[in-house]
Amino acid sequence: MQTQTNQREEEEEDTPPVRSILDTDLYKFTMQQAILHHFPTSQVSYKFTNRSKEMRFTRKSVEKVKQYVMG
Repeated sequence: MQTQTNQREEEEEDTPPVRSILDTDLYKFTMQQAILHHFPTSQVSYKFTNRSKEMRFTRKSVEKVKQYVMG
């Protein structure tokens, strides 16, 4: 008999960690547009910031996202 925790873990294993690569955050869109418009030859980098204090990422979850994104 499966516990609810085990069942949830199995469901999470089958669920893609990223639903869409498209970034739909308005702030990021406008900042990207500003960079492209004002500094078209500049190289920039972006950094992910987790603003949710309740959500923690384990090493396993980070590796799963990396594998998913890299193909």
